[in-house]
Amino acid sequence: RIHMLALLALTVPAAPACPTWCTGFKCDGSAWCIDGTVPTPCSACKLLGKTSSSSASSKALVESAPTYEYTSPPYVGAGNVFEAQYQCNKLGGQLAAVTDAAENKALLDVMLRYKRDRTTIGARRDGKSWTWEDGSPWKYDNWAVGQPDSDNENCVEMWTTGEWNDVTCDSGPRAYLCRVAVPPKDFTFPCSPGVVAAVGNADARCRYVVSATGWDEKKDIYWDVARDRCKALGHGAQLAEPRTAEQTQFLASILRKHGAESLWIGLTKRWDGFFWEGDGSKLSDDQSFWSITEPNGEPGDCVEMWEDGTWNDRACNIGKVVACEQPI
Repeated sequence: RIHMLALLALTVPAAPACPTWCTGFKCDGSAWCIDGTVPTPCSACKLLGKTSSSSASSKALVESAPTYEYTSPPYVGAGNVFEAQYQCNKLGGQLAAVTDAAENKALLDVMLRYKRDRTTIGARRDGKSWTWEDGSPWKYDNWAVGQPDSDNENCVEMWTTGEWNDVTCDSGPRAYLCRVAVPPKDFTFPCSPGVVAAVGNADARCRYVVSATGWDEKKDIYWDVARDRCKALGHGAQLAEPRTAEQTQFLASILRKHGAESLWIGLTKRWDGFFWEGDGSKLSDDQSFWSITEPNGEPGDCVEMWEDGTWNDRACNIGKVVACEQPI
C-alpha cells in the first residue's frame, strides 16, 4: 500500500508553468496563475505574450477596422491588469492607449459615464520607459503631480480628474477601458448553424436586425417573445447568436449608440451548461464572452449582452432589446 501511494504521488502531473512573460506568476494546476493572494487566468498570460495567436488576431482586427470606440464594463471591473487585458483581447480589442489629449478626454468621458473612480489603461513600464500594450507610440502623458512615484509600480490607472497614477499590475479590483474596433454599418457575417440548416445553404451570410422597440416605444420584451419575433421574420431568421468578437462588437456598438443597457441573445441555460437556441449545440469556452464573475447562476436561465459586449445570465421575464439574425 505504501508503494502504491508513492507511485500515485509520482504520477501526479506537475502544475503547468505560465510563459516567461507572465513574470512572477505560476499556474496552480487548474486555470489560474497565483502571485500571493491575487489570482489571474492562465489564459491571460498567454494572451499577453508576444507570440500569442489570440493577441495577434485581436490586434489585426483593430488595425483593419475603420472606426474605434472606447468601452468599459457597465457593472463590474477586472481583478487586476492581467485579467483586464484578457477581457479586452477576447472582445477584439486592447486596453486603451492614450496618444493625445483628445483621446484622454474621450476615455475620461466613458469612465465618468459609468461612475468609475479609477480605471486601468493600457500603459506598461518597460525598464525605465513606458510603452502602450497595443504598440502605439508613447508621445503623450498626463501624470498627476508626483507621479509616477515607484519603480515597483509598472501599470497605470486613470483618475476622475483625467490624471494618471502608476500602480502595481496585480492590484485591484478596478474598472478598465478597452479600445475596440467597430464593424461598418453594412456588416455581414457567415450565418449561424441554425440559420444555415434552415435555408439549406452552407455559404449563407446574415445581417443583424435590431428592434427599435427598446428605445422608440419604450417597451422592452421578454426572452421568449424576442425569440418568437425573430422567427416571425421568416426565411430562417432567429435570435442573434454572436459567436465572434466582431459580431459581438457590432451589436454592442448599437446599444452604445442608443444608450440602451442590454439585449437578448439566443443562448439559454439547461441542465449541464449553456446552449445555442438555433442548433441546440453547447456553448464552448472559446465562443463565450462572459463578463467577469459571470455566469453566476442568479437569477435566471437566459443570457443578455451588455453594452461593452460581455454577457450576463439573467431571468428570462425581464424586458430587453431584441436582436435578430437574418439571412441576406
